[in-house]
Amino acid sequence: MAVPLISVIVPVYNVENYLARCVDSILNQTLTDFEVILVDDGSTDRSGTVCDEYAAMDIRIKVIHKTNGGLSDARNVGLDNAAGSYISFIDSDDWVSPDYLGYLYSLIRKYGADVVSADYVVVCGNSAQFNSLRNEKVLNGSSNILQFYMKQDAIHRKNDFPVWIKLYKRNVFDNMQFPAGKIYEDNITNFKILKKCARYVKSTKVVYAYFQRSQSITKHKLSARHLALLDASKEMLSLAESDKKVARLCRRKIAMSYFSLLALYVRFGTDLPEEKIMELVREYKKIKRIYLLTERSLKMHLVSFLFCTDIQLCRKLYLTFSKN
Repeated sequence: MAVPLISVIVPVYNVENYLARCVDSILNQTLTDFEVILVDDGSTDRSGTVCDEYAAMDIRIKVIHKTNGGLSDARNVGLDNAAGSYISFIDSDDWVSPDYLGYLYSLIRKYGADVVSADYVVVCGNSAQFNSLRNEKVLNGSSNILQFYMKQDAIHRKNDFPVWIKLYKRNVFDNMQFPAGKIYEDNITNFKILKKCARYVKSTKVVYAYFQRSQSITKHKLSARHLALLDASKEMLSLAESDKKVARLCRRKIAMSYFSLLALYVRFGTDLPEEKIMELVREYKKIKRIYLLTERSLKMHLVSFLFCTDIQLCRKLYLTFSKN
């Protein structure tokens, strides 16, 4: 097989019911010059077998079977084995539009960008509404790029953290790996990559279907591993260095991270000791103003007030009203 233009890395773990949908959407791309690297991360269901069956049908598919190491480790293994000049990541329970690769590659070529990003739709079933409407914004210089990256949730109510709606030049991953063993790894990895980029393009065209399963990590009770969100946010601040505008946005992200963790506790409970929850509340109180200054939703202001007044009462109220 000739050297592919794009390497599509797909971490696979216990997704036998969804994997075919994902791989089929990749094989049906309008741009055909790519390889698919399926990294079977120690699956205990038939996922590994399904990977091998696809590899037997299409020479563009490469399968790597490994012991379970988590999402970041699987992506790192995929990067180590990628031959393409460009890198794309797709999660194995998601799927993409037929022009996903073609459109992202056209952005790279059109604007001479290091990284390009499109948009996604959250789905719970088997259908997704992709669109052809798009606004393409070009950002030049690492400071402008990082400011835009950190502001997305305030502008569009969606953040730009996922790696799976992007196409990267391969060389941006030189001396770069995902932090193995941690969740929220997209946040800090993209920050580090964009910090060294000269040009970044963000499009509003929807090309990716993000499938939200009930087992999603965002729907589990608050546990110690979720605290990695704070680690990632604080590391961003340390990397912002002397850029005051980026640093201010990183502080906002830290405040939002505390809010998100407290919201996770209120909705789903926790296995952390009560003192840890109260510590999170105390830390959030110190910096909540940084978040609330840019939050336009009165509902979020009210929720923040309740978090800081009595977090246990807030959880009881949520459980009471969510049952009705």
